[in-house]
Amino acid sequence: MKNELQDIFVVINTEFGGFSLNDEEMELWLTESGISYQVSDEKQNWSMNTSFHDEDGKFLSRYDIPRDDEVLVRLVHDNPKMFTELQIVKVPGEFRENWYIHEYDGLETVYRADYMIGEYL
Repeated sequence: MKNELQDIFVVINTEFGGFSLNDEEMELWLTESGISYQVSDEKQNWSMNTSFHDEDGKFLSRYDIPRDDEVLVRLVHDNPKMFTELQIVKVPGEFRENWYIHEYDGLETVYRADYMIGEYL
């Protein structure tokens, strides 16, 4: 019997401008992830968004969420009208340790070392 590797699911940005979550999406992700946070209306230098910090005051970035985060994948899948700029890509199990997100002006695709992989859902 062949031991098959499970596919993984990755969230990418499908519009120009780059990956991030808006305030509502970020609060939902933090809550669903079980992360305690504080909200600050104090803007971070260039950002026009609300700032989020953990209980120790550490800044929580809306740009650095792991794209294969199971909570993020579930939220994007279950709330497509909320996460309109994000899409889930299925990465075949044989590539689960060998993929990366290529970004061009914010528009993203999933690649393996030398070619594009992933099936848009």
